[in-house]
Amino acid sequence: MKESKKYRRASKNLHNTIIKLAEKYKPKRIIDLGSGYGGVPLKLVKEGFQVTSTDINPKINRAQNINCIKVDLNKKIKIKNKYDMVICTEVIEHLYNTKKLLNDAHNILNKEGLFIFSTPNNQNWFSRLFFLFTGKFPSFLGIPHGKDRDWFEPHITPIFTWQINLLIKDLFKIKEITFNRSVTPIIHINLPIKNLFFGQNLIMVLKKIN
Repeated sequence: MKESKKYRRASKNLHNTIIKLAEKYKPKRIIDLGSGYGGVPLKLVKEGFQVTSTDINPKINRAQNINCIKVDLNKKIKIKNKYDMVICTEVIEHLYNTKKLLNDAHNILNKEGLFIFSTPNNQNWFSRLFFLFTGKFPSFLGIPHGKDRDWFEPHITPIFTWQINLLIKDLFKIKEITFNRSVTPIIHINLPIKNLFFGQNLIMVLKKIN
């Protein structure tokens, strides 16, 4: 399954890893929070899943055959339907309130539903070393990107596994932790192992418990 250049804005192999998790757990209904250009929902639909797409700006969604509803995740969300899986790819680090997102995901999930989210891995060796010498995380530098290098959405909330463990009390339990890939920074050589110390993007699968 090749990454589509038209929709690829996230790290390499991230979308495909999310799709494989959906195929593993086989939910009937999925909602994607913060769909952006629509890369993840498009791939999910192509694999036969029933998907609802959401974004703060639905007009940027390029997956024209998928309905995208307007949702601002920093505000109270109004979603009446329930889903078997909530997906949130590279969004949580852009939000002011992590606990609110977890509560929102919990509220729109069916019993024992799954919440899958991804975020830059701030606990790998390079992020730790970078923080030691600069006091910043490499994925939180606010570097512009895009064709003209004139656009960016800043990362404002770094996420850690220990932090999620504290915030999910009475809401979820951790079912799985994985990563899109392990890669050496700058020269981008793939490594054969995927773990917290080497992984590029953290992907957590949370199971609703109440």
